Amino acid sequence: MLARTDPKLLYRFPASRPIFDTRRFAQDMRPDGTQIDAKRGGVQWDRSIYYYWWRFLRMSQKYQKACAKGGEYGPKTLRAVYADFGDIFAFDDTKQGFQAWWNETAKHMDTNRGAYLFGYPAQDNVALVKDPTTFNAEGALLVAIPKGMRKREIQRQLDAILNKEMPRKRGERLQKADVRYGPLHERMHGLDTALKVLEVRQKHPNKSLWEIAHLADVSKEVKLEGAEAESGKRTHAADKKAYLAQHAHRLLTRADKVIAGVERGVFPATK
Repeated sequence: MLARTDPKLLYRFPASRPIFDTRRFAQDMRPDGTQIDAKRGGVQWDRSIYYYWWRFLRMSQKYQKACAKGGEYGPKTLRAVYADFGDIFAFDDTKQGFQAWWNETAKHMDTNRGAYLFGYPAQDNVALVKDPTTFNAEGALLVAIPKGMRKREIQRQLDAILNKEMPRKRGERLQKADVRYGPLHERMHGLDTALKVLEVRQKHPNKSLWEIAHLADVSKEVKLEGAEAESGKRTHAADKKAYLAQHAHRLLTRADKVIAGVERGVFPATK
C-alpha cells in the first residue's frame, strides 16, 4: 500500500463524487441540468449521491441520539455506522459543513473521511516495474515487452491483450470497487422529493399529509391555488387534497425506509 502522501495514490469512487470547486468544471451537463466533471469523475457537491447519503443520515433521530451520546447508543449496526461516519451534527448543514466533514481525517483513516468511507485507492498511471517481486500486482496487469520490438507492433499486441483481459464498454470500470460503503445505485429520482417532505414533516409535525405535500411543493401534476389551500374549507379542491395526501404518504414511506437503511450503512434502501 502506498503512503497517503504519495502523489501517485488516487482515490476512485463507484458513484460520482462531490466536487466543491465548480469553477474547474468541464462544460458538460446531464439531462437534468446537473453539471459534471468528466475529467475528475464528479458532480457538483449537492447533486452527488454521497451528499444525499449524508443528508438522510442527518434526518435520523436515532443517529442524532447516537451522536449526542458519543456513539454509545442503539444496536451494533448503528454504533458501527457512528464509528465510521462520526458526529455529523458537529458540522453545519451547508456546503461548507458537508465539505468540512468530507475532508475530515481521523487517526484510524489513511485519507480523508469521504475517500475512506466511499472510495478505493487506485494507481491510474502506467509505471515501469523494475522489481516484480516487490510490486503489488493486485488490480494490475504485468506485461513483458521486448526492448527490440517496433512500437507499432508493441501497440498492436498490447491492444490484443487489453481487449482480451479487460473487456468492457467505454467508460465502464473493469470490476466493482471494494469500498467500505457503496451506494446501491446512483439514481437520484425521488430522493430529493422524499427528503423535502421529510423535512417539512419534522418541521411541522402537526400538519396533515396534504398540507405537508403542499408546503413541500413536491407535486407537479396537482397544485392548490388561492383559497384551495386554506385548511378546513370544503371546496372542489377535495380531490386535490386527497391526491396530495397519498403522494406525501408514499414519499414519507420511502423516506422512512431510506433512513432505516442509512442507520445500518445501506443507501438508498427500499425495504
